[in-house]
Amino acid sequence: MKTKHDIIDSIPTAAEKYFWDCDISELSMREHHQFIIERILNFGDDDAVRWLFDHTNRAQIKNVLHNSRNLSEKTRNFWNIMMS
Repeated sequence: MKTKHDIIDSIPTAAEKYFWDCDISELSMREHHQFIIERILNFGDDDAVRWLFDHTNRAQIKNVLHNSRNLSEKTRNFWNIMMS
């Protein structure tokens, strides 16, 4: 049985604005989880971040924080503090 932390394929309508340069129908958490996490952590509002944390496990987010080259240093520092 799948839980809410299993792979969710669609990005909510409220978060689509953060993917203005992408074909939203082509994005899925299964295939593009790092990109989606990076984009929402860098630019997302409260609703987008809440959706991300509800549909992604903390280990995935921490992995992106430690390994991503696409997060700003301010973003990385903020989320490292928030998740510690």
